[in-house]
Amino acid sequence: MTQAILLAMISISLSAAAQVILKLGMVRIVAARAGAPGLTETITAALGSPLVWAGLFVYGASALAWLGVLARLDLSLAYPFVAVGLVVTCLLGILVFGEPSNYLKLSGIVLVAVGVLMVGLSAGSVR
Repeated sequence: MTQAILLAMISISLSAAAQVILKLGMVRIVAARAGAPGLTETITAALGSPLVWAGLFVYGASALAWLGVLARLDLSLAYPFVAVGLVVTCLLGILVFGEPSNYLKLSGIVLVAVGVLMVGLSAGSVR
């Protein structure tokens, strides 16, 4: 189970990193166009962006690691780890991109983390 948890943390870290890389790529696309381009322009620019491709590659690596998690853990234990990814990604948005944060957002992040912890602790009592 320790190997599965480590694999889950790798998958979560890769997924959060992928989101940051994808966001960086899209921010550059919007900045280069001096505003929000239309959908067709956005897709075309994204397909030509090395950062977007790098983000997709990292996201793919995350998905492969996640397959290893699913092969080793019960789904009811594995899936709450996805919420850890939400927490990490929200925090990276605040730290890397200077996204606004307030007590309500931070409280929600803490509640999600506590919920994941409770599910993880329950794993020992289920069997």
